[in-house]
Amino acid sequence: ICVDDSYLYVLSLVEDNWVQVYDKNSGAYICSGIHVGQGPNDVANGISFSFDSNTQLFNLYDQAQSKLITFSFDKKEKKFLPVRQQSFATNTGVARMAWELDENRYLVDGQHGENTGRIQRFQLYTDNRLIANYDSFPMADKELVFVLASKSLSPDKKKLAVGTLWGGLLETFQISDQITPVSTQYFHPIDVRIEAGAVQPTEQTVYGFTSLLAFNNRIYGIWIGDKNPNHPSAIVTFDWNGNGLSKYNTDCILLRMCKESEDSNRIYAVAASEEKGFHLVYFDRN
Repeated sequence: ICVDDSYLYVLSLVEDNWVQVYDKNSGAYICSGIHVGQGPNDVANGISFSFDSNTQLFNLYDQAQSKLITFSFDKKEKKFLPVRQQSFATNTGVARMAWELDENRYLVDGQHGENTGRIQRFQLYTDNRLIANYDSFPMADKELVFVLASKSLSPDKKKLAVGTLWGGLLETFQISDQITPVSTQYFHPIDVRIEAGAVQPTEQTVYGFTSLLAFNNRIYGIWIGDKNPNHPSAIVTFDWNGNGLSKYNTDCILLRMCKESEDSNRIYAVAASEEKGFHLVYFDRN
């Protein structure tokens, strides 16, 4: 989910369109866009959708086709227009996720080089050339927990936050010509089993971060902090050294959130309940 000065944009595949657009004040449905498919500007498997407030452009990553597509949104015509795309299919390896840093420079969460059976983490590319990588994990026997973790890049594209669903471990990184770890904060033990390439909870598993939202000065997170994955969520904030700043308890199960700017007092979110299914909510913070 992301927001601009008029609308909320939700990545959710409905009737062959990946993005649903709503009025941010009333919640009224506006339109849908970005067609599912494998054509030049289609998306087969959209896994992330973000808005760059500096360029007023949207980035959608298609994991199935290993490409990052950039769109503008025509508010008069109510439709998305393709601007450019970057394919990672020609890179040696697998790109699970990718972020545009600046022209011809990308951060990738994926594999590089020959398949050695070892899970890798992050790579920096310039003009499709690998210039740096970072392959360390806080827990070497639970790499998959970190592959499946929530990740968020700051608007200045100089910092990356990683938060795990299982246990709730928060990592921060500095992004320049290198990928440099800054801090690692442990909140609960990562008590899971890795079976047949999947993460399985145990009776002792505590659930942590559902998702993260990074800004230049702080990190927002949707936090569970309970053995029950359907426990009402809290909204938590941290500085980039991993120090906790605030916690706001809610009565909702939250999945994703967004803010118009770091200084905005309103937080929009996608919530879930048995009565309403998936729905939009917002919170005004004093």
